[in-house]
Amino acid sequence: MDHGAEAGGELLHILRTCLRLDAGQHTTAQVLHAHRNSLRYRLAQIGKLLQADLDHLDTLLTRDLAYRTYDPVGG
Repeated sequence: MDHGAEAGGELLHILRTCLRLDAGQHTTAQVLHAHRNSLRYRLAQIGKLLQADLDHLDTLLTRDLAYRTYDPVGG
């Protein structure tokens, strides 16, 4: 969360959008008006920051629940 705030919230916004769209990278890239390779790069950055493999459903569910608990309205 701290890194997301320092980076203007871009990475947090990308992760929230991806989670909201059921982790569909193609759809997420379209919604964010980003190239799919750029999105994959950003998701890899997020994974490194969280020390988590975002390609696994269990990890995504855990992150989604954590963010919903942190900010239930999805800010």
